[in-house]
Amino acid sequence: MKPRSGVTLTELLVAATVVVTGMAIVAPLAIRSGRMWLETRAQHIAMDELSNQLEQIISLPANELPAELPRLAASDWATERLPGVQLNGERLGHDAVRVSINWTRVGDPKPIELIGWISPQETSE
Repeated sequence: MKPRSGVTLTELLVAATVVVTGMAIVAPLAIRSGRMWLETRAQHIAMDELSNQLEQIISLPANELPAELPRLAASDWATERLPGVQLNGERLGHDAVRVSINWTRVGDPKPIELIGWISPQETSE
């Protein structure tokens, strides 16, 4: 009898099992990697928005801060990219201000905060 050189059904089943197992392992990792990339991108957008807002706030005269802090609002650019974005600011004593940003994220983590120092300015009134 001549030996067969073809592929048996058993070999096909083993190969299919190996491929399916590999896909079952790789697919969730690829999905998690994509989600992590999106979350990292959102954090970068939030940090950019927060640093821009803080820079604008600390450039204001000290006597204008109480009126400006409650009116903080995220830019249109950040609003389009961060779902449910909220921006808050508060004065910390006489020489500092804290701004925070929060948006809808998985797990409801704490808002990101930045603190800026206000240089004392003489008001000529």
